Amino acid sequence: MTQKIGVFLDRMQPVHNAHLEMVTLACKECDKVVVILGSQNKRDMLRNPFTIEMRTQLLEHSLPPGYIDKIEVYEIPDWPLVVAPIEVVWIGLFIVVIGVGIVNITRWKE
Repeated sequence: MTQKIGVFLDRMQPVHNAHLEMVTLACKECDKVVVILGSQNKRDMLRNPFTIEMRTQLLEHSLPPGYIDKIEVYEIPDWPLVVAPIEVVWIGLFIVVIGVGIVNITRWKE
């Protein structure tokens, strides 16, 4: 049996109701949800005031009961794209740019 897996990528600086609504909706519609928290290497800045640990805890403590078991949280740092991409791949509505030491996934706007 195949699993339906949802993926949600955001900085969550801070976690707010729109983030929780998206993750909750993904939990309702999917068997498993992968939450990727970006800007792992950024903190103590005006744009990035919270540490990755604080954001993970805020997310986990803010979800409705039962949903925490459906999510897996991963962290990724910010990387500048200073080199030409090695490969660009389309996956459905997403464009994946693969470079040296980086993978950037972006939803194509219709």
